[in-house]
Amino acid sequence: MKSYFEGKKILVGVTAGAAICKATEFVRRLRESASEVSVVMTQNATRLVSPQLFGGAFTDMYDCGSMNNEFCYRKTAHSIGSGIASLSGALHIDWQKYDLICVVPATANFIGKVANGIADDLLTTTILAYRGPILVASAMNTAMWENPAVQENVEKLCKRNFNFVGPEEGLLACGDSGWGRMSEISKILAYAERILAPKDLKGKKVLVTAGPTHEMIDDVRFMANGSSGRMGYSFAKEAWVRGASVKIIAGPVSIDDPYDIDVVRVLSAVEMFDAVKKNFKQCDYFVSAAAVADFRPSGCVKGKIDKAGGLEVKFVKNPDILGWCGENKKRGQKIIGFAIGRAREKLREKKCDFIVENNASNIGSLEGECVLIGKNFEKKLSGTKGEMAKQVWNEVV
Repeated sequence: MKSYFEGKKILVGVTAGAAICKATEFVRRLRESASEVSVVMTQNATRLVSPQLFGGAFTDMYDCGSMNNEFCYRKTAHSIGSGIASLSGALHIDWQKYDLICVVPATANFIGKVANGIADDLLTTTILAYRGPILVASAMNTAMWENPAVQENVEKLCKRNFNFVGPEEGLLACGDSGWGRMSEISKILAYAERILAPKDLKGKKVLVTAGPTHEMIDDVRFMANGSSGRMGYSFAKEAWVRGASVKIIAGPVSIDDPYDIDVVRVLSAVEMFDAVKKNFKQCDYFVSAAAVADFRPSGCVKGKIDKAGGLEVKFVKNPDILGWCGENKKRGQKIIGFAIGRAREKLREKKCDFIVENNASNIGSLEGECVLIGKNFEKKLSGTKGEMAKQVWNEVV
């Protein structure tokens, strides 16, 4: 499945933050995604990590005289990436050829200089000369991040359409705990994808249900299934990457919430139904990916049932969330359902626009295969759940 990074030219700026060790992983992951990647390091950054660990990096700027009034750079290491031309023994960078600049990590010093128009090294000069999108992964001590001067500088750059990811709250390299920790590489990559991906869902509201439901038998026992929630979360992430405003209604899952997506947590099918009814009217797309229990115990016993007395449970039907949405959808809304078996019947009965015929083997797995069914077509899909979600959105949009 084609990556949003494929064929893109990306410049990575590296500053002298404690999170610099993660920058090598970021560059490696980008290069695995078939993008052309070049690296610019500040001088202080080279004192912490060798440019060789990036396969080469630009670090110095010097005066090239009157070479078309453009900047030239000394090559400090080998394998600095494609698309960089040698010019009179120096290296010339065409600023505007890059599709994206990512600064990983970005220190308070770097943010302050760029916010105030200071171009005193290669990286800040590059940033100020560039007209494309810029992603900044902030990382610093909590006291520095909370300093009003830093917050004012961040606000300035946000107004100039810089994109920020993080920082997060957690344990810092200095031993303190608080806000300032650089976001995980997977999250930074997702924000970079969001900048580069087509915005065919921009302005749309997407509502996704995900995960299992727990139907309580007593205060400690419940009935559930093995759904991990990954499929629903993958649909949500892909919609978010493509510009949508996304909300997830999630049953009990043990996976991390995706980025800045709004997550409503529920336990049972009844709670999920109530949350869907509250949010359904406002959405443009509803993705019913949750593995909702069809039945629930007629009542929850207080405490713990003693096994010595045996166990007899009477079940009642849970509400039909997908059926209710089909009956209540308004003009222009699209519904994507999921089914294991009887998919075409459910497409018609539940008044879905599309239905994903899933396999039981996909439950709890990282990858698998499914069939996307519409009123006049069907298409077999396979791959990771993220790849399948991307393929479904391609067809739906």
